Amino acid sequence: MMMATSGSPTLKATSPGRRATRSSSSVPRARNYCGSEPLASPGAGRGSSTNRVTSSPPPTAISSSHSGQNPDPPEGATGRILKFSADGTFIKEWGEIGFRPGQFRTPHAMEFDSAGRLYVADRGNHRIQIFDQEGELLDTYEQYSRISGLFITADDTLYAIDSESGVQNHPGWKTGVRIGPAGEDRLTGFVPPHPHEVRFLQGVAGEGVAVDADGNVYAAEGPGSRPTAGGGVTKYVAN
Repeated sequence: MMMATSGSPTLKATSPGRRATRSSSSVPRARNYCGSEPLASPGAGRGSSTNRVTSSPPPTAISSSHSGQNPDPPEGATGRILKFSADGTFIKEWGEIGFRPGQFRTPHAMEFDSAGRLYVADRGNHRIQIFDQEGELLDTYEQYSRISGLFITADDTLYAIDSESGVQNHPGWKTGVRIGPAGEDRLTGFVPPHPHEVRFLQGVAGEGVAVDADGNVYAAEGPGSRPTAGGGVTKYVAN
């Protein structure tokens, strides 16, 4: 489970994976929110655990299944967004495994812009889907490739990191960090990956991305990027 926060301590979570990291004191309760049977039933498929959590101005949360990005997802795999209040009360959910608007094949990351719109990295469908906080689909971006991580700055610049594009997962596209205005499906910049030991038939650039106040970009890399190092963080210095 990856996590991010935005605004007051309310919650969102997505569920492609099984590992957890924290980025806010308001987030650890997510395990209770998403794992409690009375609130929301977990998926039955392999990898059906909560993947990402973020807090939002009003109450909210998100969930999915990592195996949902496969061409033939296992029975019981999930692809959904779960919404909770700040005290853990389940409010609603939306989404399912699929290719259509509002459906997901592994929502792998999410962020809020300054207007409170929710950006979901629908990795298996190679797109970003944008929702209001009631689950209404507002827009879909197709220019950011196979997104593993998202970050939106205070001035609404969108950073999307692609760690998997290549012959096997997304032919004709490159790994790296794509940059653009959050309000448009348009690219204004690209950060290519550094030279690395590439996984067979896959590129590697980073599973998560963050940007500091000086514009430096940080890519959180998994073990596949540097097998001998067990993963790490690469800093790309702003010009």
